[in-house]
Amino acid sequence: MTNSTLQKLEILGNSAKYDICTSTALCGSHQSLSGSSASLGVRLPAGCCHVYAADGRCVSLFKVLLTNRCSNDCYYCANATSCQNRSSKATFTPDELVNIFLEYYKRNYVEGIFLSSGITGDPNITMQDIIEVSRLLRVKHQFGGYVHMKVLPGSSLSDIRELALYADRISLNLEAPTKSHLSELSGTKDFNTDLMARMIWMHAVDKRQKLSAGMTTQMIIGGNGASDHDILKTTHRMYSDFDLKRVYYSAFYPVEGSPLEKVTPTPMLREHRLYQADWLLRIYQFNIKDVLPEKDANLPLNIDPKTNLAMHQFSDRFPVEVNEASYDDLLHVPGIGPKSAHRIVALRKKGICIDKEAMLKNIGVVVKHALPFIAINGARHARLDEWAKKKHVEAYVH
Repeated sequence: MTNSTLQKLEILGNSAKYDICTSTALCGSHQSLSGSSASLGVRLPAGCCHVYAADGRCVSLFKVLLTNRCSNDCYYCANATSCQNRSSKATFTPDELVNIFLEYYKRNYVEGIFLSSGITGDPNITMQDIIEVSRLLRVKHQFGGYVHMKVLPGSSLSDIRELALYADRISLNLEAPTKSHLSELSGTKDFNTDLMARMIWMHAVDKRQKLSAGMTTQMIIGGNGASDHDILKTTHRMYSDFDLKRVYYSAFYPVEGSPLEKVTPTPMLREHRLYQADWLLRIYQFNIKDVLPEKDANLPLNIDPKTNLAMHQFSDRFPVEVNEASYDDLLHVPGIGPKSAHRIVALRKKGICIDKEAMLKNIGVVVKHALPFIAINGARHARLDEWAKKKHVEAYVH
């Protein structure tokens, strides 16, 4: 691989960091304190990143932009026209990018590809190049692995349909939960026409063509006036109306030279709390009315959403007797997830009584979180009010 190609990879791999997958690793290896190359912790080649599959496996993806040239003015992005310190520009042709990916794949650096791009004028011109990358991989090179392709704002329905013929997953970044909140982040994107209209098209294509890995989106957390209430309300709509597999959250961090460079960064803990609340909606199937904080409010940072719900909205349920409680009641106990709740119910059907904390631990319960909310054979092993006092949080104790 030539030096010019490696330079492109470094530029376009680093530029892809605004699309959530994970941080993109840089090229080369770090030097040890002695000055020689380190023998442990060598970095992945440029353009590679680690992600976690639904079954918990860690896999590597080839994650780059097709180009970081962009005519949009997103105020949080170093590639935008609004950024005075725009990064060096680079562009791959579809053939170049496919050849690099296949070389990485054959070297066992990566298992699939995640491709996005800046938009240079007409989004459909760039979309044609993204489609061509997908077509070359699937048709010419008979690549059967994972392909995740971004749909660009303003894309045509015909391009979305064609892209879905080759991709396992397609995604489109909403960036904000509403039209007014997006206007605080960009002056060139229209929430309804550029994004939501395309999301409707993507959903129709997904239903018809049944993408193997479905659809995802991403929202920027911070940098505008959107509250967690606004964000989770839109998240719920994405899951209920569009059957999205995931909504990703990206904590805002100001880019030097951008219009928002003086705005305070969003704490990573806020992003984490949103992922926890998202888990309650997506995996636990909690009611959105329970998970939503009050209007214009954010989730508390000092306590996770499930424990907060248990101590307030659902406090009258507790303590629950683990040998008698319904699956739904068990699922609302902090430290008990769907798998461990099913196991408790299954043991009960077999006539097996849980009589020790160790039994709960063995079936996957996080006992230290669950104890204040449960009883085992009628016995309480921890008091909620005492536990809350130690955690410096308020509990509604009945």
